[in-house]
Amino acid sequence: MSSQQGETAPSKETKKPFISTFLTKLRKRHIIETFAGFIAGGWLFLEFVDRILIAHYELNKKWLDVSFVTLLGALLCILIWRWFQGTEKRPGNVKVEVLLVPLIILVALAIDLNLILQIAGIPGKKLLIGIVAFLLGIAWLIVKLYHWAAIGQTAPALKFDLQRVRGDRDLRHIAAEPVRIRSLAVLPLANLSRDPEQEYFADGMTDELITSLARLAELRVISRTSSMHFKGTTKTVPEIARQLHVDGIVEGAVRRAGDRVRISAQLIHAPTDQHIWAESYERDLNDILALQSEVARAIAGEIQLKLTPQERARLASTQRVEPRAYELYLKGRHEYAKLSADGFTKGIEYLAQSIQNDPDYAPSHAALAECYWGIGNWGLSPAKVIMPKAKAAAAKALQLDANLAEAHASLAVIRWVYDWDWDGAERDFKRAIELNPSSASVRYLQAWLLITLGRFDDGIAASIAAEALDPISAQPGITLGFAYFFAGQYDRSIAQYQKLLSLQPNNAFAYAHLSFVFALKKMIPEAIEAAESARRLLAPGKDLQVDLYRGAAYALCGKPDETVELIRIWERLASQRYVDIATFGEFFAVLGKLDDAFKYLFRSVEERSAHTVWLKTNPFFPDKIRSDPRWQDLLKRVGFPP
Repeated sequence: MSSQQGETAPSKETKKPFISTFLTKLRKRHIIETFAGFIAGGWLFLEFVDRILIAHYELNKKWLDVSFVTLLGALLCILIWRWFQGTEKRPGNVKVEVLLVPLIILVALAIDLNLILQIAGIPGKKLLIGIVAFLLGIAWLIVKLYHWAAIGQTAPALKFDLQRVRGDRDLRHIAAEPVRIRSLAVLPLANLSRDPEQEYFADGMTDELITSLARLAELRVISRTSSMHFKGTTKTVPEIARQLHVDGIVEGAVRRAGDRVRISAQLIHAPTDQHIWAESYERDLNDILALQSEVARAIAGEIQLKLTPQERARLASTQRVEPRAYELYLKGRHEYAKLSADGFTKGIEYLAQSIQNDPDYAPSHAALAECYWGIGNWGLSPAKVIMPKAKAAAAKALQLDANLAEAHASLAVIRWVYDWDWDGAERDFKRAIELNPSSASVRYLQAWLLITLGRFDDGIAASIAAEALDPISAQPGITLGFAYFFAGQYDRSIAQYQKLLSLQPNNAFAYAHLSFVFALKKMIPEAIEAAESARRLLAPGKDLQVDLYRGAAYALCGKPDETVELIRIWERLASQRYVDIATFGEFFAVLGKLDDAFKYLFRSVEERSAHTVWLKTNPFFPDKIRSDPRWQDLLKRVGFPP
């Protein structure tokens, strides 16, 4: 993205004292602790050599010199490694580490060999052994240079990677003082692997970083779907921040070479477009979880969040995952995010393979549960077939990791739409929100539960919270419009759908829902126009929910023939594949054909269709059907609370 033109030049930065800055760097890179620990351990080792090996076993005293030189060389190498390759990597200085470490090893080895030769009394072989030591040092250098060439580390990688993302932005101006950030968006990480097939990997890294940060209670993090809207955008950081209502932006890149992964990232104070922090991290793929935690921990530290002990423990997690399993997990999540029948099916295939490769990786089980209940909730498979599988996958995920928010959310959905355990569903939703306060999907799913129970004010509040976390995505916006018209607040519902359509003018779902609300308000021309807009965007027979709301609008607008035609289309489809029969009950109810409606609704209860949880509050069911004695029997079978 290009930087904003004509901005006011930043004010002169206040520099911190050199000693203070230097001590801060030593502390962040754990050099002081490393030095103290090594000195203590080294002293004990030298005491052992002097007082045990030399004093009691009468070894040559020069072995004490050999030990001292070896320890000194090791200490210097470790400190250099910590400085250049520790918690805060500086890829631009990698050449220093590559040259210094082999040189120190070479010098220490040469001195040690010289001492050993003196002990052994073989001075004539000094030259030969010196050559061998030199060749070993050169070999080390070649291996290191080859490795960084593969991953791109031979250039100043941090600056290079971030300039690939940000164009010619000057990365030298980092904020001198801490900046308060309490809301954040992670923009899609750029794929610098030169392989379009790795796009899923870069998107997956973005998603995982968002998830890691979203678990921090003090930070509001924008959800993945809204962040992904800005993939490849030319908007400036301040423009994006204003649209998402955040004061911080994280952007960066992912580069993968074989089983090595590097993430380069920077944190920007959005209102001023000022850099707060920029860093690069590299790990093996089986350490990818530690890498993600390291990035999240660094961001939390830079914006001075007050972390709870549980959050600190989570970010310090050193869990490892089998690389192939993790790749398959990311592919499964990538497919699931499409929210389509094909996406669910492919997602299940990838996630099942992921679990085969690493059965102990809990997120794979949690994602599998989401795919299963997604199929059930969308009416793509009988609930009695798919929901037990979803429940088993969620339970397994929680057995492996009891603090996995996604697994609690899946279990909440299953308790709600399949078990009809309202209290249990609400408990699990609350627990999921405690573990991941910035999850928009958990918030709008919770809103759906509350709406079905008739707690409309709570449902509206949860929907508003979801939209704040995911302001550009369709689902939270549709859910809020949904909550308003279920609560009888038709004007607010219309305004909400119109706002959503101003952002997404090709959203057939929004038009279909809007047509039904217009029809409820007896705004007939507007209802017909919105229904036809939905039809132009999505042909009949493509999506059951779009056709259901269009059909309901037609029925209320005095066009029942249009509704009947939609029923016939879906009856034909039902003869070819599974179609949720509860929808037919809703179609017939809005047409006023009560016997047909009850026939399908009672069957849907027996089949435990996900749609049955909407019976109590659904505006599709007019007073005529609610006053029928069969209605109370229907509600009793589902077990709705009074």
